[in-house]
Amino acid sequence: GYYPTVEAAVDSIYYYGINGPITFNVIDAVYDEQIEIGTICGASETNTITFQNWCEDCSYAVLEYDADGDDNYTLKLRNTSYVTFKRFDFRALGSTNGRVIELSQGTDTITFEDCLFTGISNPGTGNETALIYSASEGVDYINFINNEFYYGSNAVYFEGNSLVDASKGIKFNNNSFFNQSIYGLNFLYLDAPEITYNSF
Repeated sequence: GYYPTVEAAVDSIYYYGINGPITFNVIDAVYDEQIEIGTICGASETNTITFQNWCEDCSYAVLEYDADGDDNYTLKLRNTSYVTFKRFDFRALGSTNGRVIELSQGTDTITFEDCLFTGISNPGTGNETALIYSASEGVDYINFINNEFYYGSNAVYFEGNSLVDASKGIKFNNNSFFNQSIYGLNFLYLDAPEITYNSF
């Protein structure tokens, strides 16, 4: 079907669920939306969900939002599984709240590939301006492949639940990090993260 916004596409899989793999081909436009994705009925290792720019050789599909303090994200995944994002340009537009992606509460088996993440160019040092933020239990098997991260305090702040309940299956491969005020990758309580071929 045709959906005029990213939010409309997300709402459709909430309402109907899925019973097979599904791909949303997103037109390379600017979408000024704040998106939260939760549990999707029917999602599994076989029944995956992919959001991707419709054209590999075109500009990125832009998802951007000016968030407030209580809901500080452009995209939030909460108890979400088996979702992939390809060729998106994710942006945080706020002057003080600059999280682009929040991974929360049982989110697992998520991939971001060939994406851009852009935050605040004068971010200070707080985690409210980390581009990717996760500090919840059960966030596992998260893959970042061939992405670019611009600005923010930390490009990625990733905190597992505890030393005995560390997040596992976290992979960063072939990513590039530019102009963070603190760190490219800031980890706590991760079980053997795989960090390969990244540039800082």
